[in-house]
Amino acid sequence: MMDCIMRFSRKIKLAIILLVSAGLNTSVIAENKILVSLLDIHQVKNIAYVSFNQRIDLTPELFGALEKGIPLQFNVNFQIIEHNKFWLDQIVLMKKGTYQIKYKNLIQQYEAININGDKKYFSEIKDGINFIENVKEWNVGIAVEPIGNLVMSLKVKLDKSSLPKPIQLNIGDDIWKLQSDSIVNIIETGN
Repeated sequence: MMDCIMRFSRKIKLAIILLVSAGLNTSVIAENKILVSLLDIHQVKNIAYVSFNQRIDLTPELFGALEKGIPLQFNVNFQIIEHNKFWLDQIVLMKKGTYQIKYKNLIQQYEAININGDKKYFSEIKDGINFIENVKEWNVGIAVEPIGNLVMSLKVKLDKSSLPKPIQLNIGDDIWKLQSDSIVNIIETGN
């Protein structure tokens, strides 16, 4: 009888260990996120400029991939939408941009290209990520005269199509699902 209870308790311990490890695994996946904050738009003459901050939380697997030479390119989608009370909303302005970070093995430095196309080299990965995280004065196009209520929307996402082909085969893995939530702000108008 005691032997049967001991076998049963070992199975329960194994099940508990598996559940705890699965819970820890999901906490690693949960940190795989881009957090966007301080989204702001301003106009100089007729040109609209967008600024925002972000925090890119890379998992240890993504850090390892970056150190092995796999470039991480991010797509930024920005829209200004005119909200119409009695008709469909209209997209007034749409802009797409990219930024990336990659490791250059020959010079043993990280190359970071921000959304404005400025390129810098860093010896530490954290410095390269900090360079691309803070977006200042991104030219999104010609400013429009608001007729109604305007809403701006921004989303940042890892460009999976820029990854090497063998990784694209394993694209369903949660490690490569790095993106931000869609950030929506109302643009205050003088009307």
